[in-house]
Amino acid sequence: LIQETGETRLLGVGVVGNDYGNHAMPGWFNGTVGYHIDDGKIFDAEHPTKGIEYEDAMAHRGDLIGCTVRFDLAKDGKVPVV
Repeated sequence: LIQETGETRLLGVGVVGNDYGNHAMPGWFNGTVGYHIDDGKIFDAEHPTKGIEYEDAMAHRGDLIGCTVRFDLAKDGKVPVV
């Protein structure tokens, strides 16, 4: 739940390996995917620097955000970003 945004909003929610650490946002490196609330974009291995824009993807005060991984949609060992 986003309680306060202030002037700067930097938050990323995503999926990374257990050795990823906290040095970078999810989605910036291969094998990770992440949603960044500062620009409302999804980042993954194919779009690590510019991300993918989705309509109405921005998060604001009072929004509850989360991440769901649908392994049942995997093809050839890859889970699509939807």
